[in-house]
Amino acid sequence: MAANGTTHSHNPERYACVHQIYGANSIRNTLQQLPIHLRAEAAESLYYEAKCRIEDPVYGCAGIISQLHQQIHNAESQVAKVRAQIAFLNFNAHEMDSNTNNLIQGHSNIG
Repeated sequence: MAANGTTHSHNPERYACVHQIYGANSIRNTLQQLPIHLRAEAAESLYYEAKCRIEDPVYGCAGIISQLHQQIHNAESQVAKVRAQIAFLNFNAHEMDSNTNNLIQGHSNIG
């Protein structure tokens, strides 16, 4: 769809996709209600949503959003585990340094 609400003649696949889900009149009316500077972005969004709905009729874009939320959750969990491991290693390294210093001081006090 062009910014003025008409279809791009050079991309009939996109038009067919949007038309299949929303219908031509609905899209034209929707886009004509928007300010001209927003129509191209709205048409892109409608195309993307229609494409997702065709690929996944049950969940559409919501399925993709759910997958991305799960990936974010998994990544946050991994980051938390790595931070805990780093804290554990830093604590152990500090303890080892402290024990080594105590041993060195103990030997220097003996001699």
